[in-house]
Amino acid sequence: MGASNSQPQTVPMANPIQITRDVADRINQATAKTTNICETCKQRSESGAIRDTANTSQHQPNEAREVQLANVAKSWKKRSSEVEESHFDESVKRVQELFGKTKMWATDCASDIRNLELEVINCYQRYPQETLQCSDLAKQYNQFVFGKQNSEIAKMKSNPRDVGEPNLFV
Repeated sequence: MGASNSQPQTVPMANPIQITRDVADRINQATAKTTNICETCKQRSESGAIRDTANTSQHQPNEAREVQLANVAKSWKKRSSEVEESHFDESVKRVQELFGKTKMWATDCASDIRNLELEVINCYQRYPQETLQCSDLAKQYNQFVFGKQNSEIAKMKSNPRDVGEPNLFV
C-alpha cells in the first residue's frame, strides 16, 4: 500500500513508565512467595510422584498443632468475652451508684408529648415557607417538655433518696 521507500511511523513517549527498585523488589517477593507445601512434598511432585500431600506424615504434626492452637484461641476468646461481660456489669453498677438510676419521666406524659409533636409537625407541613406561623406551637411544646423536666428535678431535690436522677433526654 505504500511505496518501497515508506517507513513505519513511530511515536516517541515523553513520559516513559519507570519502576522504582522498591516496586521491583515487592513484585519479586510476591512472585517468589513460598507455599505451605514442605520441601519433601515439592520434590516428590517435581519428580513425578503424585500423592495426596494432605495425608503425608510430614503434615500431620502441623495439622495437629493448628487444631490445638485453634482450640486454645477459642477458649481464650470465650474467657475474654466472659471477663468483658463481668466488667461491663460491674461498670454499670458503679455508674448507678455514682449517678443513681435513670427515671423515665417521659413515660408518664408520652401521649401528650407525641400529640404536641404531631401538631408542630403538621403546622410546619402546612406552612413550609412561613415557619413563624408555628412558633406558638413550638413554644408550647418546649415549655411543656422542659416544665416536666424541671418538675422532675425539683422532686429529686426535695427527695434526694428517691430512685435516681431524672433522665433529661428521654
